[in-house]
Amino acid sequence: MRLFQYTVETAMESGDRKHEIDKTKKTFPLYIGLATGFCGSFTSFSTFITDAFLALTNALPSPSPTSPYHTVALHAMHSRNGGHSFLATMGILIIQPAVSLAALKTGAHVAIAVEPVLPGLPMRMLHRVLDPFSVFLGWSAWLGAVFLCIWPPERAWRNHATFAVAFAPPGALLRFHLSTHLNACIASFPLGTFIANIFGTMIEGTCMDLQHSSMIVANVPGVDAVACAVLQGVIFGFCGCATTVSTWVAELNGLRRRHAWFYGLTSVAVALAIQVVIMGSMGWMVGFDQHCQVGAA
Repeated sequence: MRLFQYTVETAMESGDRKHEIDKTKKTFPLYIGLATGFCGSFTSFSTFITDAFLALTNALPSPSPTSPYHTVALHAMHSRNGGHSFLATMGILIIQPAVSLAALKTGAHVAIAVEPVLPGLPMRMLHRVLDPFSVFLGWSAWLGAVFLCIWPPERAWRNHATFAVAFAPPGALLRFHLSTHLNACIASFPLGTFIANIFGTMIEGTCMDLQHSSMIVANVPGVDAVACAVLQGVIFGFCGCATTVSTWVAELNGLRRRHAWFYGLTSVAVALAIQVVIMGSMGWMVGFDQHCQVGAA
């Protein structure tokens, strides 16, 4: 009985300690910057859903074997039957979360393995040196990206980097504030992350329609290249940082099994249905025009 009581008390103390650690680390700016900022912006839920829709409609572009940053044109792609498109869609919807969950578990094991050899960071240095420097570095990098959008050394930079970097901070901040204020509303359903992912997916679908609509972008003489670059920057920057797969997967891992299945399936189903309505309505009724090319601006 004493052994059982000791085991239970130890487990409870360990669980309470883990809860306190999880609660405390989320207040550190360095942790927020790495988890919400870098990891959340490095992964994109909206692109994941858009790829699933493009696979469903046999419009997912293949990378060019000879030219980086370019893809094979849609007219050069071979058509396939509906069964192959369905399998391609299922492959994206299954492989993406599965690989992300595996990466999350791998990262957790790596962190446990290297924890004894990693030096600790003094709190005084974090608060007095690293935090103010991060604020200065963040504002400087964002203003530098804005200036490069206005005066780019190379025109192709606008499509590949500068507009995306300029639109990225607003997307990341929107996701952070939505998660901070709304995730606690429903314990079994992270509402803030869900709204951020759905909203970013809607914006990406709208920008994709504008990019590929010959009636809108292609008929604006003189500004079509800049318009294409801005829309590409919104897709890569704002939508890519407003939506996240890493946080979504971490939340799935932390929920109970039933709640995780409901949250994950609802997120994917609602987002994919929105892309079918937004992109599918124009693609099937009007058709996509290949006027905007990523390397054209």
